[in-house]
Amino acid sequence: MFRGLYPGRFQPFHLGHLSVIKWALERVNELIILIGSAQESHT
Repeated sequence: MFRGLYPGRFQPFHLGHLSVIKWALERVNELIILIGSAQESHT
């Protein structure tokens, strides 16, 4: 079983983010998406 991790702020969420998620889901069994603080950078 392969697990992936995709951290980001996703503000705003766009087609590039969706493309990366779809690409990753073709390669891993489970994808964990971490959403950082939308208020502060480098969190």
